[in-house]
Amino acid sequence: MTLVRRMAIVTYTLMLGTIPAQAQVTTGSITGTVTDASGAVLPGVTLTLTGDRLIGGAQTQISDESGAYRFDRLVPGSYHVKFELQGLRSVE
Repeated sequence: MTLVRRMAIVTYTLMLGTIPAQAQVTTGSITGTVTDASGAVLPGVTLTLTGDRLIGGAQTQISDESGAYRFDRLVPGSYHVKFELQGLRSVE
């Protein structure tokens, strides 16, 4: 009985070694929805992302038809986002 128990423990231990480990994520993202003061979504807004840790210089996005935007694969740090739409005041 002891041999069977030991074999079960060894088998269980080996099975744990085959379970894939979750990798740590070292980047993040900035996402949101552009709206006006009344809460209406604003498609077509140009967003410019800047920051000291930003690789490759400033990044730009244009909000989609639902006003959504997303900047991916950002290293931890401080960032500034500037929102521009023709006919409206820019916001940073």
